[in-house]
Amino acid sequence: MNCNEIFESLSDFIDAERSDDACREIEKHLDGCRNCRIVVNTLRKTVTLYHSLPREEVPGETRMRLHRVIHLEYDKKR
Repeated sequence: MNCNEIFESLSDFIDAERSDDACREIEKHLDGCRNCRIVVNTLRKTVTLYHSLPREEVPGETRMRLHRVIHLEYDKKR
């Protein structure tokens, strides 16, 4: 794997949604690529920090408007 392939699959790798073989390939690349290892470690820390934050409820009207926009965008793409 090269750096671009690593970046394309980072989210799945960090979330452990890649196959064992793919994870081994990524780990092998990370062993030899300091830059990618830094990016992965930074992303892992970011995800950990995000999950440690308290969850806040989105106000009802805001949530409804957001859902409307998401549905409009989804419908445009279909």
